[in-house]
Amino acid sequence: MKYIFGFLANINIYKKDFNLRIFSDNTLIDDIDFTESITSEHKIIENAEYNRFTNYYLSAESQKRWRDWGMESQDGMELVEGGKYPKQIFVYELNDQVFGSSLSFQFNNMDTNYTNGFMTKSATMQLLHTFLLPKDFLRMDKLQDLENRFDKERDPAWAIDPWTWPGTGGYYESVNGKVIDRSHMPVHGGKQKLILPIVKKHGIHMIGRIKGGGEPHDFTTKNSIGKILPDPNFYKICYWYKLLNIYNEDTRNHHA
Repeated sequence: MKYIFGFLANINIYKKDFNLRIFSDNTLIDDIDFTESITSEHKIIENAEYNRFTNYYLSAESQKRWRDWGMESQDGMELVEGGKYPKQIFVYELNDQVFGSSLSFQFNNMDTNYTNGFMTKSATMQLLHTFLLPKDFLRMDKLQDLENRFDKERDPAWAIDPWTWPGTGGYYESVNGKVIDRSHMPVHGGKQKLILPIVKKHGIHMIGRIKGGGEPHDFTTKNSIGKILPDPNFYKICYWYKLLNIYNEDTRNHHA
């Protein structure tokens, strides 16, 4: 089965190129040299336009959920609440054989103006959102089917351990052999390893639950326990970056 993995991030370049490597366990997925900074811009989808994008597939209840949950303002911190979208998205098509226990973003960038104990400028990365889903699910009708299925199949621990699908704004940071939840989108510089747990649930690979709490813990924590909730950001991401075209174009090519 083919999967679509993607991420959104702000990248700040100082004097040198910013190198980022992406791994699935020990398998290299990509090695990127950023030569220019990637910044975010504020965008708002008008209700009428949003309805045109979703009405054909979504029920009245779902329309209201996505619209009200996704109302954007410049004050919010989260991707959807703030309506702040990076000017570039990174999307990968991966075979399911590549997945292990985690996906990770790794970099070692000491490009700063550090002098005599002071530093005012540096190269940094801010990971905003990641997502993973089967390629043939990248359709409005499929997304809605999965949302309904998750609603019906409640995990006994759903009330205390909810997590979102197909994307999340959270991840783990590796610190001295432990992992710490980073769900508030901090800015990272220097040497870092940012980790997404990968689990298999409902028959598909997905980004696992981020434990939360900001406390160090073993990565053996059960990252597949909990109630799956729809990712409130994902339809917005599909809209702004035209992700549904990945499936639509591929379908047209196959049947040309």
